[in-house]
Formats: sequence, structure tokens, C-alpha cells
Amino acid sequence: MYLHRMGLDGVELVMEIEHAFDIRLPNDAWTEARTIGAVADVVHDHLSRFRRSFHPIERAEIVDRVRALTAKQFDVPLESLAENTNFVRDLGMD
Repeated sequence: MYLHRMGLDGVELVMEIEHAFDIRLPNDAWTEARTIGAVADVVHDHLSRFRRSFHPIERAEIVDRVRALTAKQFDVPLESLAENTNFVRDLGMD
């Protein structure tokens, strides 16, 4: 699980994301989540599979919310974060 291997910051970010989208994902769901876009894909895939009866959330909205949560968690400007922002390379999580 990639984000969880990045220490407390990664665990806290996962918890914030799960809380924001009212989901609980197994640890292995985060295995390849190395970028903001990959995290958005994990969330979108889960919501698409398990919340079909609810109003679907567009992937672009998920990306925006993940960017906002990441900016808050790491105290970086929102405008500096994009879908391809890498948690290790760009944000120094390791």
C-alpha cells in the first residue's frame, strides 16, 4: 500500500480522503496511488462500483477535492497541485 508506506502523512491523507467521500477502502486499494490522479481513480472506481444508486460524483470533482485535501494536509498552495503531482517526488513524502 503506497500511501500508507509513506508514514503518518500518508495515513492521515488516506483517512481524510475516506472521511471526505464517506468511504472505507481496504489497504490494498491504495497500492498504486502515487499521484493525485491515481488517488482520484481509486475513489472514483470505488464510488462507481458501490454507490450506483446515489448521484454519481464526476471524476473531475474528485480530483479537485483530493487536491484540496492534499494542499491542506501538506500546507502547499492548491494551484501547485495537479493530477500528475507525485506524493514522493513532488511533495517529499517518504
